[in-house]
Amino acid sequence: MAGTAAEALLHPAAAWWPYVWPALWGATGISFIAWAALRIRQKSHPHRPAQPLGDDPGTPLPGTGVAYDRAA
Repeated sequence: MAGTAAEALLHPAAAWWPYVWPALWGATGISFIAWAALRIRQKSHPHRPAQPLGDDPGTPLPGTGVAYDRAA
């Protein structure tokens, strides 16, 4: 976007600009493909909890009769 805005507003006359402007669009495409690949990889691995249920001493196990409606 910055490259397109620079071209539209500033009309750069540098000799290297015709090569840089398409390179910016190429970098955008490569970034999108890399993001998509990483996102697919992230979604393909199931999320595992950090600790199994009940390993934390502050977390009561289901069915232990601890009432959550009482204040500490």
